[in-house]
Amino acid sequence: MNEPRAVGAVSGPQLAGMLRDATRSILNGLGVDPGDVPEWRFETHDETDIEWNGSRAGPSTYAVWRLVAASDSVQAEVRNDTIRWSPHEVHRSEVAAFWKVGERSASMFARAERDAPITEVRADDAVWHAVWPAATT
Repeated sequence: MNEPRAVGAVSGPQLAGMLRDATRSILNGLGVDPGDVPEWRFETHDETDIEWNGSRAGPSTYAVWRLVAASDSVQAEVRNDTIRWSPHEVHRSEVAAFWKVGERSASMFARAERDAPITEVRADDAVWHAVWPAATT
């Protein structure tokens, strides 16, 4: 993955949506035409962690979209994790995604601390050009 690249301020859910919207273009860049608009399977859950001293942290929210593909050789996943120390305090937001076609793959990762928006991402070129086509590298 490349060095961090600046992007306009976005929230975790906004970035996750942008990545899902760009999936067709990303898969095309990896050498496959996924056909119509990709279909996603969505899962979410909250999780409370027990710290070393017995205190509870969270609940953190984990949202995952997995591509429903016609072929087993095509895979994609977009995650948006909101990590909390307490119910009303966001510690950080993370967005991670990957796309895989056979042996070819692309990925991206972004993180923001507290309630700050995401302002930079680490992304392979296939992702960067599909999501931010007007940006210069």
